[in-house]
Amino acid sequence: MRYYLMGLAAAFCLTVLVASPVVGHHSFDVQFDTAKTRELKGVITKVDWINPHAYLHMNVVEEDGKVVTFKVEMGPPYAIVRNNNECCGGWNNNILKVGSAITIENVALDRTGKPEGGATRDTWLLVDNHEEKLTLR
Repeated sequence: MRYYLMGLAAAFCLTVLVASPVVGHHSFDVQFDTAKTRELKGVITKVDWINPHAYLHMNVVEEDGKVVTFKVEMGPPYAIVRNNNECCGGWNNNILKVGSAITIENVALDRTGKPEGGATRDTWLLVDNHEEKLTLR
C-alpha cells in the first residue's frame, strides 16, 4: 500500500510538472480575429526581440490623420530567422530598424479593439531596405 501511494504521488507530481507550461500559453484565436485583417503602413518605433514572441511597435497614420501606435505580435525569433532564410531572401539584424518605413499585410486584429495585431501564416512584411516580402511567423 505504501508503494502504491508513493507511486500515485509521483505520478501526480509528474503530471503537474508536464502540464504547467501548457497552461501558460495563450490561444491566438482568443486574442486575435483572423477574419478581421488589415494592412498597416507606418514607421517602426520599437522592436522587442524576445521569447516566446517577438513584438514590433509601429506608428500608423489613420485615414483621419491621427497617429496610432500599433503593437504586432510575431512568432518566436528563432522561427522568424529560420523561415525567412528558407523562403524569403534571408534575414539579418538590419532589417527591422527603428525609423524604417514598413508595410505589414494581413495583420489579424485584436478582438477587443486595441491597436494590436497578430501575425499569421498569411501576414507579410515589406521593408524599405529589403527587396522581398518577409514572413513574421
